[in-house]
Amino acid sequence: MERHLFNLKFASKEMTRNASKSQKLEDAEKSKCKSALRKGALDVARVHAENAIRHRNQALGFLRMGARLDSVAARVQSLNNMRNMTRTIQAVTRSMDAAIKRMDLERVQSLMDRFDEECQQLEVASMVQESGLDATTCTAVPMRQVDDLVIQLAEEAGLEVQLEMPQVALDSLGASLVSERDELSKRLAQLRK
Repeated sequence: MERHLFNLKFASKEMTRNASKSQKLEDAEKSKCKSALRKGALDVARVHAENAIRHRNQALGFLRMGARLDSVAARVQSLNNMRNMTRTIQAVTRSMDAAIKRMDLERVQSLMDRFDEECQQLEVASMVQESGLDATTCTAVPMRQVDDLVIQLAEEAGLEVQLEMPQVALDSLGASLVSERDELSKRLAQLRK
């Protein structure tokens, strides 16, 4: 098949070369015709004109034949590509069949189930760890210092901040924290005026 394709392409190029030669001969005959007309030889000019027309027709014939050969070569190339693609698809299909036969679907399903269980256990463990870290972090820094820093930064920025503290924290800190907070709020209000 490859040899036939090569021969078709070679013949097409040969037709193109012949068309090019015929066009050059046509141009040469036209110049001879012009030259004969300048000399006043009308009969000689007609002969050269006939030759020019014949070469033009030959060139067009060669171009048509080359185009047909190109068309046939393209079809042969397409068929060759389809044949190769069919072979590739057959090989892939055979490989897929072999892989499916080797695959134990029950084992794959059990592995996927185990994977899901492990993911769930990991998620639970990470949630427990995060909540433990959050609890440790909250107790490591006294909330009073955090509130004081927030208020200080708000004063520097010229903002009013209302800190909402949970009822449990108010009970444990006692009245001193409430009075201190009120005092800081008053200072902040005076600074804004």
